[in-house]
Amino acid sequence: MTTLLIIGAAIAGYTLFVLASPTAACRACRGWGAKERRWRRRKACRRCGGTGVRFRPGARLAHRAAAALMRSRMTGGHLPVPPWRPPQDRP
Repeated sequence: MTTLLIIGAAIAGYTLFVLASPTAACRACRGWGAKERRWRRRKACRRCGGTGVRFRPGARLAHRAAAALMRSRMTGGHLPVPPWRPPQDRP
């Protein structure tokens, strides 16, 4: 039982941390957006796409859950939450 409480507290703490700061500097390019190369043009970093910023694991999920909670509270709380994306028409 104690182990479950510790794991739950760790998950709750990480979720709050991700909500407070969802991004971090890219570790591949150290936040510069490009790796250092000599005598050639610098290419954009593959991991971050040249922005120098990456989202932490679970950041998108935590922010989507928080947005869904706020949306459901604004609409009355008992209405179903709309899907993230409209359904695709498949032939």
